[in-house]
Amino acid sequence: MTILQLAEEMGLEFGEEISDLDIRDQFVQFAQEVIDDIIMSGRWAHQNTRHVVTLVDATYIYDMPVTMSEIVEVRHDANHKRLALVSIQQLVRRGEDLYPVLVTPPGPLDVPTAWYPYGASASGALQIAVWGVPGGVQTDTLTVFGLKRPAALALTDEIPLPEEFITISRSGIRGLVRYNENNLEAATLMLNRFDQKLQLLNGRFTGAPRAGSQLMSKRGLQSTQQAPAAPGGD
Repeated sequence: MTILQLAEEMGLEFGEEISDLDIRDQFVQFAQEVIDDIIMSGRWAHQNTRHVVTLVDATYIYDMPVTMSEIVEVRHDANHKRLALVSIQQLVRRGEDLYPVLVTPPGPLDVPTAWYPYGASASGALQIAVWGVPGGVQTDTLTVFGLKRPAALALTDEIPLPEEFITISRSGIRGLVRYNENNLEAATLMLNRFDQKLQLLNGRFTGAPRAGSQLMSKRGLQSTQQAPAAPGGD
């Protein structure tokens, strides 16, 4: 099933005229948010992505693709070693020389040893800063491993999740529709049901039984903390 098919199915369930593009787009937004919530809760391998960075002289800040939502690790392609994730504060505490980081970017003979999140570009792309030390081997590339936003999926792409997760996603979408209608009692009930089933399925598929939904907390709704029901059904 695709995000578009899921959105249209849920629109029809609520008796909406999905030929109205504004209504269809609203249900697409609901479907994308729920699928995003599921993928981020379980760190689904289907959504792993990588980006190769070609190092450039006098440059130490590099943009990631806008589709990358989280950076997991950075590896040095020449020796396959993982670069340490650090912060400016950590470097200061360790007494590292910040001159290469803040003033003189890595040159062609510098070996990258660490990276830190630099922020985001004007387009919203994540950025990393690379910290290097002088060395005798030129390094051309780094590989950045991360997670990809489901919003980057085309609406006609298959949702990269087992069918059980697509089934329970309908509860999440129903909850968002009710929240959008300001029916907070129904929204809380449905989103709690979705959260409980998601925790069970994540335990079964990913070994993370307490990895649940963030949809309620983002909207200030209270979890009922009930014992999860069986994940069958939607």
